[in-house]
Amino acid sequence: MGGGNGQKAKMAREKNLEKQKGAKGSQLETNKKAMSIQGLIMVYVEIMFKIMANEDQHSVQILGNSGLYIKGQAGA
Repeated sequence: MGGGNGQKAKMAREKNLEKQKGAKGSQLETNKKAMSIQGLIMVYVEIMFKIMANEDQHSVQILGNSGLYIKGQAGA
């Protein structure tokens, strides 16, 4: 390998620094992962709202404006 003690110490510091960076990870990568999780939650919520809206439309078509309260409506 060669080199003096100073060079070996420098190489050891650089190697340890790389290990620390690898273990900690990038803040940008962490943010990307969090955004992807948040994005999945938002997609799920949007789908649920669409399903609820379809159920409301379907119940109105079946029951009409008979004055019956349907689960999920105000005043039920």
